[in-house]
Amino acid sequence: MRRLWAWVLGGAFAVLGSAASAQEPWGRSDFQQTNYAPAAALGRPVPAAALGQPRVLGIGNESDVSTAGYMNGRPVAASRIRDNGAPMLAPVPGNGGPYLTDVPAPAPLPGGVPAPAPAPGAGAVPGSSFCEACGPVFGGEHAGFGDPAFGGHGPWWTRTWFSAEFLNWFTQNAVSPPLVHAAPIPAVVGNERVLFSGASLYPTYHPGGRFTAGLWLDPCMIHGVDSSFMFLGTRSFSQTFIAPAGQILVRRVIDAQNGNVPIFAETANTMTVSGIAQLMGADINYRRVLCNDCAFRLDLLVGFRWNQLHDTLRFTETGTGPLLNLGNFTGTGIDDFAATNNFFGGQVGVRGERDIGRFFINGYGKIALGQTQHRIAISGGQQFVAPVPPPAGLPGNLLALNSNIGIHNATSFSVIPELGLNLGYHLTPRLRFFVGYTFMYWSNVMRAGEQIDMRIQPNRIPYVNLPPIPPPAAQEIHPVVQFKRTDFWAQGINVGLQFKW
Repeated sequence: MRRLWAWVLGGAFAVLGSAASAQEPWGRSDFQQTNYAPAAALGRPVPAAALGQPRVLGIGNESDVSTAGYMNGRPVAASRIRDNGAPMLAPVPGNGGPYLTDVPAPAPLPGGVPAPAPAPGAGAVPGSSFCEACGPVFGGEHAGFGDPAFGGHGPWWTRTWFSAEFLNWFTQNAVSPPLVHAAPIPAVVGNERVLFSGASLYPTYHPGGRFTAGLWLDPCMIHGVDSSFMFLGTRSFSQTFIAPAGQILVRRVIDAQNGNVPIFAETANTMTVSGIAQLMGADINYRRVLCNDCAFRLDLLVGFRWNQLHDTLRFTETGTGPLLNLGNFTGTGIDDFAATNNFFGGQVGVRGERDIGRFFINGYGKIALGQTQHRIAISGGQQFVAPVPPPAGLPGNLLALNSNIGIHNATSFSVIPELGLNLGYHLTPRLRFFVGYTFMYWSNVMRAGEQIDMRIQPNRIPYVNLPPIPPPAAQEIHPVVQFKRTDFWAQGINVGLQFKW
């Protein structure tokens, strides 16, 4: 019996000692310094050749991550999700080699011999929604944002942008010949003084607006279109002159019918010079990225441009005096000149942008070449108030006569370069504010005031001859449309907001 109990106790101690020996490593204080092999390999081994070359995350590889906010955002993995929600790890060739793959390993050959590994990158097919677009969220060219079915960018309308700007621009001055003089009574040529020289017609400051909209045609934001419309508000002027005491208002012109000498053609009690000017334009461009390293982007622009410049100049006079042998008449005379320029042409250019934290700077340069269509409209007339209406005379007043009244068209080759530079700040990830400078030049335009011909043939003036007597056929016809061309420029500060999805 004693021997039996000794065997039982000895076996129990042996079992306890074995268990303690098996559990001893888990209770050691230096367990963390002990390396143990895993009980089993997890998953299927991946051939080393399929992994490609290691890539260092840095400049040029920002497409692997996107930020959750601004500069302090937490980096997160770029979108690598298939349309069905499964991880997309198919190898995609890149600068540093293919990514990991979840393509099934080749089936073993008969006899248990493993199939040879495929060459690096072989059979690599990008996922249907994969996009290598990069850039921070606030730059508007982010990865991993929106519906994964659209490459992380969402539907087409999430690739649009809009901007509105207030323009504080100045334009080139417009001129005309001197139109109003004052002379002592009796009026003698040479004693007059200029009251309206025509050296500056319209106000040069033109406030206006510009609106731009665009759409990227692909999730990677490589191809896109944009369009803009701008206008400068209509600016007008009007100056009325009244004869000073002891003087009379006169209009000095050149008598082309009798030796090209200066004469006073008309006198009046009041004279008014007025006019308006307006500029507008639009363009539409195809955009193609040339360079995009996340912090800097450069795009090529190719498109179509339209510009319109319109201005008018009207001269109105009123007076009382004898009309031929018909007695005293009170009358009004008007000379009206209008010029409209429409440019149509092709356009090329570049647009670049660099992000500096929440700030950004962008600029563009464009040049359009095409045709400017000119339309000159001239009209004039006189109206008298008297007990007995005077007989009909020739049409016109003084500078607008039967030799130049009507619609006159011409065309010119024009060049329109435009430069712009903006500095801005991201107010939110999608809304940003900017202020900038724009300069635009337009060659070969026609202005209304420069189409006035100061040489006239008195026989063409209404009521000088009754019945009307035309000038001699051998004489050079005057007045005529000058078709004088000049250059035009506009420049100024623009302030705006842009919204990007």
